[in-house]
Amino acid sequence: MFPSTGSLIQAWLGATNAGAFDLSAACSGFVYGLFLAAQAIRSGSIQTALIVGTETMSRILDWQDRGTCILFGDGAGAVVLTASPVEGGFMSSVLRSDGHGADVLCMPTVNRAEGSFPGHIINKMYMNGGETFKFATRVITESVPQAVERAGLTMKDIKLIVPHQANNRIIAAAARSLKLDESLFMSNIERYGNTSAASIPIALTEAVQQGRIAANDYIVLVGFGAGLAWGAVVIQWGTTEPEERPYTFMNRPRRQISYIFAYWRNRLIRISRRIDDITGRARPKSGRMLRLRRKLERESLD
Repeated sequence: MFPSTGSLIQAWLGATNAGAFDLSAACSGFVYGLFLAAQAIRSGSIQTALIVGTETMSRILDWQDRGTCILFGDGAGAVVLTASPVEGGFMSSVLRSDGHGADVLCMPTVNRAEGSFPGHIINKMYMNGGETFKFATRVITESVPQAVERAGLTMKDIKLIVPHQANNRIIAAAARSLKLDESLFMSNIERYGNTSAASIPIALTEAVQQGRIAANDYIVLVGFGAGLAWGAVVIQWGTTEPEERPYTFMNRPRRQISYIFAYWRNRLIRISRRIDDITGRARPKSGRMLRLRRKLERESLD
């Protein structure tokens, strides 16, 4: 449960000046994370943020439940947000939650309230497929136009909608309700399944690679899932042009080298702590409190 995955990623990247934390909003987590990062940048408190959506759904699936185990997958994706004087970027958002539907899509664990999820298996995912389908279709149909209107745009201005990759039938139903061509929606669920908070950044990456997003395009990202929570954001696409650098032998692998350095830095710090612990036991003064604590622990066990 702790430390946060964000702290581990910070260490792996060697981002020694960065703060890090986890945000728990299930399938809507990536959209919520974008919102928080964008507001932090706009406030001037930070200049750059890394938002990571990452899930290992296979660890919590009930493999006897064919209603869930065949649908979900593992994955990770990320985006970098940076402050910029150029107009555009993060334009609007709609965030909503309805905790009355908490038992529709959930994973009860040891901290659950007594009797709050009767009949569910502890530490295993549960989903009411029918209720989830109705919820997802409704919130896409509601939140996407709301976010577009808040951005001062119309649906005709939107070049692509990247939804949470939950189910192709949900995407098709939402397209019909919004009276939009289904081709306006990005879909890659047939290759990865439902990867929860990772699905939007994965789909966004593939949309860029496929040339479906160009500079200054207006796109919508919409997530929905457990909570029940949902959210939509409108973005005017733009990326910072890479700085031109003369090619050298070190330019290409410099990022990999920095990761290797961060890995060995972590290892050396941990080894140093172990050495300090051993030497602390050997030195009477520095090890006195440690020995006293262990003596008290033994006496309490006796």
